[in-house]
This record gives sequence, structure tokens and C-alpha cells, in this order.
Amino acid sequence: MTDIDKMKEGMQCLGVKWSLRNTSEIVEYWYEVLLGIKYWIEREQTELKYEPSAEEKAAGIAQFSLVVGEMATITALAKDYSKDPDEILEWKYGKVYNLLFTNLQSHLFRERLNKELERKAQQKANARKPRNKWR
Repeated sequence: MTDIDKMKEGMQCLGVKWSLRNTSEIVEYWYEVLLGIKYWIEREQTELKYEPSAEEKAAGIAQFSLVVGEMATITALAKDYSKDPDEILEWKYGKVYNLLFTNLQSHLFRERLNKELERKAQQKANARKPRNKWR
């Protein structure tokens, strides 16, 4: 296969109606698609970043992620919304992204709230302890 044949096959993958005349339009279009994908990857890396707790690490979260991968997310969404996992795969990316972002922010808020409630409970318990006057 010649280099020109390889290029033709590659370009046909990008656009069904590809010809030498519209090559620049297709390349420009796919460049924009790639920029969009890059944008979402960068957003995911910052906004959906989650550092597992020491307990999660000790329990083997890294191994769990290797074994089940993205299916953990898909099945969690399917369970939360009473859907078949295949239906989740048909959802628009923006919807899934926003659900994951909201779930992460809710989780992080609950963690902060629980820590604050524990701190206040500890303060209250310490305030009730009898004090030794002779110290």
C-alpha cells in the first residue's frame, strides 16, 4: 500500500464523503473535535480528581480500579438512576460529567460535614469532663 493510499484510507475514516477537494475542511473539523476532547480531558483531570483516603488505599482501591475500571462508574450510575448499564452508555457526555461532578462535590461536602460534627462532638464531650481542681 502506498503512502497516498494510506492517507486516503485514513481520511475516509474521518469523513464519509472525503475527497481531495474537501480535505482541508475535514482536517479543520477534526482539529476542532480534538480540541474539544482535549478540553474535556483537562477538565476531568482537574474537576473530577479524587484522592482516595488512607482507608480506601489500605482496602485496595487501586486494585479495584484496575479490575473493574470504568464499569464501576457505569454500574453506580445505573444503580442510582434505576437504569440498565447499557442505557447509561447512551447518555450524553455532558450529563454524565455533571452527575459525576455533583456526586464528587456532594461526597467531599459530606466528608467535611462529618469531620466538623465529630470535632464539635469531641469539644462537647471534653467540656463535660470533670476537671481536677488540684492541677
